Amino acid sequence: MLSICQSKPFHTIQMKTNIIQWNINGFFSRLKELQILTKELNPAIVCIQETNFNENSNPTLKHYDIYKRKSQSQRRYHNND
Repeated sequence: MLSICQSKPFHTIQMKTNIIQWNINGFFSRLKELQILTKELNPAIVCIQETNFNENSNPTLKHYDIYKRKSQSQRRYHNND
């Protein structure tokens, strides 16, 4: 899961907040669409699932802070016996 928040001081967030949630199925393959969407809608928060990141992925989105977390399935122990 990836949560993206605008880089603004907390006290400037208005009571009405736009949030985008998207099962993106590949962050980098859909980055251009995401950039257009965030430019047009100017959401305060973007929650993205199905990013398909690997350990070395370093996502960025202009004007947003990125917080990422591995999915539950990536954190499970796999026994190959």
